[in-house]
Amino acid sequence: MKYPIAFALTLAFASFSCSVKAEPVAQTAAQPVAQAAARLAANPRPISYAELQAALAAPDSSVLIVDVRTREEFDEGHIPDSLLFPYDLIEASAKDFSALAGSPDRSIVVYCRSGRRSAIAAESLVKLGYANVADLGPLAAWKGSLEK
Repeated sequence: MKYPIAFALTLAFASFSCSVKAEPVAQTAAQPVAQAAARLAANPRPISYAELQAALAAPDSSVLIVDVRTREEFDEGHIPDSLLFPYDLIEASAKDFSALAGSPDRSIVVYCRSGRRSAIAAESLVKLGYANVADLGPLAAWKGSLEK
């Protein structure tokens, strides 16, 4: 008597477990990939000196280069035609930055002394809705001359 009941219970559990519809593996594997791609697209990207030079040389270039260091550091030397906007003021003075940057689709490149502040500034700009933000990183990545 024990064995027929155990057999019936096993058969019942097996039939219930088979009735659960499994999602195709390709569909579930694609979801994290799509989410990661969306995160990468939203994040600021690194930019090299060569890439920045090419962007600046384009005839229709409207790249805005933003120095996110302090006034004292900026006065010691900065990338030609860059604007000073300290990283800790970007979110606090979003309207002022918007007036300087113009369109949220404009290409913006940020840099600082070591790369830490520019990374923070780039993330802040993405949070504020700027779509084309690139991070040059440290000023040492700039191979050209500096303005004082």
